[in-house]
Amino acid sequence: MPVLKNLPYIPFCTRYVQPDWGKAENALKQALKLSSEAKSQKAILKNLTNLGALHVLTGAFDEARKWLYKAIEFADAVDEVSPKTYALDRLGVIAEREGNYKASIRLKREALELADQLGNENETWRLKINLGASYYFAKDYDKAEALWQEALSMHPHDTEKVGSGASTLLVNLGHIAFARADYQKAEQLFKKGLLICLENGMYQYFFQRAKILCETWLKSNKPQKAMQLFAFIETLQKRYRLADIETPDGEPYERLKSKLSKRDKRYLRQAAQMTDQDIKALLQP
Repeated sequence: MPVLKNLPYIPFCTRYVQPDWGKAENALKQALKLSSEAKSQKAILKNLTNLGALHVLTGAFDEARKWLYKAIEFADAVDEVSPKTYALDRLGVIAEREGNYKASIRLKREALELADQLGNENETWRLKINLGASYYFAKDYDKAEALWQEALSMHPHDTEKVGSGASTLLVNLGHIAFARADYQKAEQLFKKGLLICLENGMYQYFFQRAKILCETWLKSNKPQKAMQLFAFIETLQKRYRLADIETPDGEPYERLKSKLSKRDKRYLRQAAQMTDQDIKALLQP
């Protein structure tokens, strides 16, 4: 029986790099083979769900479903409830990406109910955030807001996630205010969330989320603030080679840059001289 150690660690879920998906899949399949030979139930479940999650990220949804349902079937067979929450949540993400919000809500709600039954506070917190996203995309803003407010009031034991989690939730709540055309409230929520990112050196998160505040300031007729913030975003992008991932967090980088450049290229160049401290001051309530 092989010893389950030194298995390849595949950071395939790193959002802001361009991983070798083929190599990641092969390594996970090899890890699954070894865990099956060793009859390690926990390792088998982890590898099955990771293979499903990998294909969610690549957009190969049929392949993702295959692995995720295998994980659920195996979890049922060995009476392991906990891994099912992640598999159900990923199936909910697939339904969400396909625009089937009713199915997405059903799957994510089932995952949340299981996490509640298990008393897993961290998982409950995470799943409240994810279920809120499905309600948000379904334009049921009241239910999304309620879930995100509940998650914001929780204190997960995994302290490493508290900073990014609070930032995510504040920005998410800002999106609801933005959708309701309450730009003043949206501005305050976005500023709080972005300040957390900046103070904790979470520059990729800041880069992705700051664009929506630029849009909010444009909607509020505050173009100079929008240009100041965008110039800083551009500086971060060059400094850290940040990637513009497709997210709901505002317009794509290049389109927003084009829109602001048409307003005042000279001012945009001057704003590029702003420092981290200047931006922190701009984000103060």
